[in-house]
Amino acid sequence: MKKVLVVGLVLLVLWSGCVQDSTETTTTTTTTTLVVIPETCDDVDDRGVRDLCYIKVAMARKDPLLCEKVYYQPNIDLCYANVGIRKKDPFLCERVEDLGKRDWCFSDIAVSKKNVSLCERIEDEAVRGACYYDMAVLKQDPSLCENITVDDLRYYCEAEMKQNSSLCGGIKSQDMKNNCYYGMAVLKQDPSLCENITDISCEERMTEMKRDPSICKELKFISMKNDCYYRLAVSKQNTSLCKNLVDVDERYLCEVVARRDLSLCEGMGNQTWEDTCYYNIATIEGNYTICKKIESQYRKDWCYYWVAIKKQDLEICEKIQEQDTKNKCYKDIEAS
Repeated sequence: MKKVLVVGLVLLVLWSGCVQDSTETTTTTTTTTLVVIPETCDDVDDRGVRDLCYIKVAMARKDPLLCEKVYYQPNIDLCYANVGIRKKDPFLCERVEDLGKRDWCFSDIAVSKKNVSLCERIEDEAVRGACYYDMAVLKQDPSLCENITVDDLRYYCEAEMKQNSSLCGGIKSQDMKNNCYYGMAVLKQDPSLCENITDISCEERMTEMKRDPSICKELKFISMKNDCYYRLAVSKQNTSLCKNLVDVDERYLCEVVARRDLSLCEGMGNQTWEDTCYYNIATIEGNYTICKKIESQYRKDWCYYWVAIKKQDLEICEKIQEQDTKNKCYKDIEAS
């Protein structure tokens, strides 16, 4: 579905008849401004091309009223969806009749606004699952994976969020299973996980990655690419690798954790990111006292859990409040 929409957007970019460039020169500098003239679209005879013109103007102005000038219904849907995404306005998604485009609209806005509730409004099971997966990654909340009803994607999500490679084994799709194991091998720097992969040179790629971190870009999922760069930056304490992360907040988090500087966690801007910062440094250093700084009890419990596992210390398990997580902590340490 998204590939089709991308083609549509490419057509919009290619269509330039409705937009004129105006160059304004001053004594000190020359700047180029974009002057959008919707009236120009009225002069276009071909209805399809005229639609694309109005859509482009509507997107540039973030003006949904111009979508009313679009003639063909598929293009009307495309207009409302694109303007809705530009404005981050889910109410415009509701005006989209095509379910595929409407789902895409809700999903894109959900991710950009980090609003989990918008995932619930997505009709298609796979797209809705992908939305919850993105939310789990953005919010670093493994519990959101439980909302995914597509089994393979749920296992993939849980494997990544819990850093538990054994969950990759439950994935039926061989391509997704391979990518799951490869992602875990990269994140954990554990070549032995490559033994589970049937058709890619996993170990060779890992060996190459140690010389050239840019191989992270070969990972198929954006979140895996980000995690790959993030974990390499943190493990090597090389902040320059953080620049490869797309999200500004994730990039800053990467730099802070790579420096192991707790004082900078307080400048993350919101409690979720501060908690994530403390969580990551605590689990990396194996220091349970840092977990105390975490506001979210759920995140704090899992912080104690991972530090306890790393230190193989049952006494740290005792600090966990949620009983199921505490029991899991005792069980996992005793079984190791």
